[in-house]
Amino acid sequence: MSKKNSSKKKLIHVFGLGIKNCMKSLYMFGINTRTIPYKIKKKSLRLILIFLKNFNFNKKLKENIKNSINFNIRIQSYKGNRLKSKRPSRGQRTHTNGKTIKRIKLF
Repeated sequence: MSKKNSSKKKLIHVFGLGIKNCMKSLYMFGINTRTIPYKIKKKSLRLILIFLKNFNFNKKLKENIKNSINFNIRIQSYKGNRLKSKRPSRGQRTHTNGKTIKRIKLF
């Protein structure tokens, strides 16, 4: 990516940190969303990092998701059984959709 990307765009690419949290953190410390990341002062960068420590993102978030899936599978709930068999667990249709996965499972 080029250096001309805004700080908002850079923050959004972090897994688990959405637009709302990015905008909130930038506005909280008075940083324009269109500023280039390398022009942000070190003091405000430190404040943003301290603010973002309260959130789960990247590795922590992926680990939490994995743990919750494994918990559902371990207690053998309906959702866990659906996740284990790689079927939709939130009530989606399976009769006409998901043909690709069914074909892959045959082989």
